[in-house]
Amino acid sequence: GWGTAKELNLRGAKVYMLCRSRDRTEKARGEMIQAGCDGSRLIYVNLDLGSIESVRKCAEEMHKLESHVDILVNNAGISAGAYERTADGHESTWQTNHLGPFLLTELLLQLVEKSEAGRIINVTGGIYTIISSLDLSTIDEKEGFGGSVVAYSRSKLANVMHARELNRRLRARDNDVITVNSLRPGVIHTELGRDHPWLSWTTHYLFWFIQKTRLDGAQTTLYAALSGEVKGVSGKYFTVKLCCMSLLHILVTSPGWKATSTSIVNLPEFLYISAM
Repeated sequence: GWGTAKELNLRGAKVYMLCRSRDRTEKARGEMIQAGCDGSRLIYVNLDLGSIESVRKCAEEMHKLESHVDILVNNAGISAGAYERTADGHESTWQTNHLGPFLLTELLLQLVEKSEAGRIINVTGGIYTIISSLDLSTIDEKEGFGGSVVAYSRSKLANVMHARELNRRLRARDNDVITVNSLRPGVIHTELGRDHPWLSWTTHYLFWFIQKTRLDGAQTTLYAALSGEVKGVSGKYFTVKLCCMSLLHILVTSPGWKATSTSIVNLPEFLYISAM
């Protein structure tokens, strides 16, 4: 998110940094200002995606601050070291990575619709392809946790499904102005694995040669957010600045797919409804 916020600001955008920690946000903001950003267009708004109440308050604040939103980037990504529930009763990775961004998007959709050409972008990750099924009846339960990697991957798959289904719904009501896409930014050197010391050590010291810097890692997001080449392109999945529908998981693209314990016509639609 740092690289995306910085580059959008340098290109003249007013960037609202919707984050949980004011201290960490101010530190990042200071780094961006040192890199040439206009601090008056870097604005902190408190948001804890692990809290439904916080998401609603954040959305209310955004409606007070702005008449429209041109670009909404859902960039959340935690990987909890162990199973835990939020105060709302959901598994923390699932709520922070999917349910929270989903609700925020729904609550800000009116502002995006008021933009001349609003763009909604869900940042996911290629690791979601390891998931073969989604059992929504146990996804919040300890027995359905499956470990941090599985929980994270499920949430990222849900991000792709959300983008696809929201695009379908918008087009069904003849809204062809807003575009909704998801993307894989690649392997970036961030603090995602801070709750997994062994993972952080492994990726930093053994796989340093495939890790991107924060700026490099933001390029696919910036392409989806700003490029004229993708104007009007919606419901797609981007990777390394390329639109690669062929990389989409069968759970995203195949109608009638059977999720564990759930036979439904369209899993993305069902997942969308379940988060309402």
